Amino acid sequence: MRIGILTYHYAPNYGAVLQTYASVRLLQALGHEVHVVDYRNAAVARRSGPFFLDHERLRKEGLKYLLKYPAAAFIKLQRSLAFKRFVRNRLPLCTYAEASGLDLLLAGSDQIWNKKITGGRDAVYYGESFPGVHKAAWAASAGKTLPDKEDIELILKNFRAISVREQSIADLLPGSTILPDPTLMLGAEEWKALAHPIKGRYLLAYPMLYEEEVMTEARRKAKELGLELKVLLPQVKLGAAGIQTASPEEFLSLINSAEYVVTSSFHGAAFSLLFERPHTFVHHEDPRFDNLLCGDAQELQQTIRQFLYLCSEV
Repeated sequence: MRIGILTYHYAPNYGAVLQTYASVRLLQALGHEVHVVDYRNAAVARRSGPFFLDHERLRKEGLKYLLKYPAAAFIKLQRSLAFKRFVRNRLPLCTYAEASGLDLLLAGSDQIWNKKITGGRDAVYYGESFPGVHKAAWAASAGKTLPDKEDIELILKNFRAISVREQSIADLLPGSTILPDPTLMLGAEEWKALAHPIKGRYLLAYPMLYEEEVMTEARRKAKELGLELKVLLPQVKLGAAGIQTASPEEFLSLINSAEYVVTSSFHGAAFSLLFERPHTFVHHEDPRFDNLLCGDAQELQQTIRQFLYLCSEV
């Protein structure tokens, strides 16, 4: 089949682009022609742009925010360019118009049904676009939210087959399949092929949430183990000591070469497990963690094959 993927491939977020890459590689391995549809949700694209002006922060910080804005925008631009290189070199993009000629469109993975992220319900991610093309939900997520009654009606109406990442959402969608985050479905060796060795003995801290707790534990553990402390920042933060412009390949490299990882990030924990890196996970409430560990690789591949069969069945 000629398959298109609809997700947040354009966001400068490690999880977003790496799960898109994983989806492409998994589907290609099953013999399909795969494209990433270059559709961009307006709210996500606006917030993730390097020159986004945060009006809420502007109201709170005033002149202080404006004075920091140019330097922050420059760092964000460097980060954005690193992600754009990954997208350009590693994801087979097709235009929105070209997607109308594909056999199947997969919406997901990522939190495509989280209306807080998308600025309300996005019709494309709910299967309401591309009439005449078969559509399915691919390891879709709503994050910490749950679909409401109207969301559920649209999902059941528009998608031929449904796979989700969380049991809490599967319970609301009869006949749905649970698939883990695609980054966990791709083997460690494929990920290691994108990484490069980093010299030195270090502990990597990656504080997606609960920064104070993560950094306290990271400093304690680095001292205990006699390791240099490296900090990978998920967002640009002026004045913070840490790595802020790492490409997706560098993100993988930093985890793969670390002697220890301390993180509160789902994908930080996921890749620590994939690379068999000793780590401490500062847990927070996120239903994605319920399915963090995948089962047998052959069984998982068979589940994907069966799901794709349901997608194409007339």
